[in-house]
Amino acid sequence: MEQEKFSWSEPQRQPAAGLVIVFIKTFWEIFKRIWPVLLLLLFNGKPGKESRYELIAIFFAFFAIVNSVIRFYFFRFAIINEELIIKKGWLKKETIVVPLQKIQTVHIEESTLHKVLGIVKIAVDTAGSSKTEVTIDALHRPMAEALQAQLHAGTNTINTETEEQAAPVLPLITLGGTDLLKLSLSANHLEALALLLSFGYGLFDSLRNIGEEFVDQATGLVPTGSLAVFVFLFALVFLVTIAISTTRIFLKFYGFSVTHTPLGFYIKSGLTNVKEQLVASKKVQFISWRANWVRKQLKLWLLEYKIAGAAEIKSKMKVEVPVTRYRFINDLVAGYHPVPETENLVAIRIHPSYVIRRTLMPGFLTAAFLVSATWYWWQENAFLFLLIIPLIFLKALLQQRKFRAFACSEVIYIDRSAYGTNQLLLKWEKVQTVTLKQSLYQQRHYLATVQMH
Repeated sequence: MEQEKFSWSEPQRQPAAGLVIVFIKTFWEIFKRIWPVLLLLLFNGKPGKESRYELIAIFFAFFAIVNSVIRFYFFRFAIINEELIIKKGWLKKETIVVPLQKIQTVHIEESTLHKVLGIVKIAVDTAGSSKTEVTIDALHRPMAEALQAQLHAGTNTINTETEEQAAPVLPLITLGGTDLLKLSLSANHLEALALLLSFGYGLFDSLRNIGEEFVDQATGLVPTGSLAVFVFLFALVFLVTIAISTTRIFLKFYGFSVTHTPLGFYIKSGLTNVKEQLVASKKVQFISWRANWVRKQLKLWLLEYKIAGAAEIKSKMKVEVPVTRYRFINDLVAGYHPVPETENLVAIRIHPSYVIRRTLMPGFLTAAFLVSATWYWWQENAFLFLLIIPLIFLKALLQQRKFRAFACSEVIYIDRSAYGTNQLLLKWEKVQTVTLKQSLYQQRHYLATVQMH
């Protein structure tokens, strides 16, 4: 289906439905600034002052409405001389100029409210920024899709043939309910588990200090022994962590699909907040794909397109693709560079001394610190932390034995898998600088650590 034609050189406005989005956004911004004052008036007010509160509420709502109308009416955007230009404001005018060649990602987002209003949101990000550079809160879908393609094309015009080809055809990858369940259950829950366990134990300990009444009421519900409490909280938080991770994965990747277009890959996912991303092949810096041990057994990988500045961008702007067939990886990286054949290539390896260094420094020192720090409370049980040493030794040994780097003419292909899969593909032309670092040990043994930026 051919996209509608838009004259981007002429200033464009948001549709009338966008006024609702702008009002909610304005109302929330104002509320965040004055909520302490509102609470003060609410709790320190005198009897018979209800009319004052009504006047304050009316004034607050009126100010938010007027401010929203002004922001909506004076908002304009256009593409002039290879630059995206955003103009907004009335008394305080603001102009944002973004060169098209600096644009890295353009995302289309559709929340539940956007669906009701029949509009979408578009977010534009550039390299070197720690936040989203430009957002247009409300556009009709045809205009948003055309603008997304326009910004990624990097020119003021896109020919008709490209427009017709850019329309999504058949998805290359889709995720079913079974795939989502595998992705959820095989997620890395350790970080969330540690945080929730710490919070849960701290909360229970605080509640115990409130008084004997709480302890009496908790009898029979929560074990009283220290070890029993730990096991109980661990099991409870572990189940809560899995439930939260499963819900998050389903919300994020529901309806996931990847479609190949002439500009790159068109990725769509989300349940309550639908996100549509167009990954332009020319914007990708390098590509990596990984799977922990569990996901590797389930034949499930997570591929990520690394875009310039992505390390500083919020996580919601990352471009991740769950892969349910390993052969799909070749299709997903083909626009960047095919995965090289390595049978006849000489592999770059990690020196065997890496294993001893990793075991002594992070392994032994960390275990010794934890044993000494917990000895007062746990006594001989603190020696359990010594198990960290063989675990780090095993991981370092696997990393040293499995690591391979292949320097090809156009790319460097790195396999840094340990328990699962962790591979990376980087074009030489994308490398900006190369740094060599040497510790005293490395200097004495003619070794070095190579970092590519």
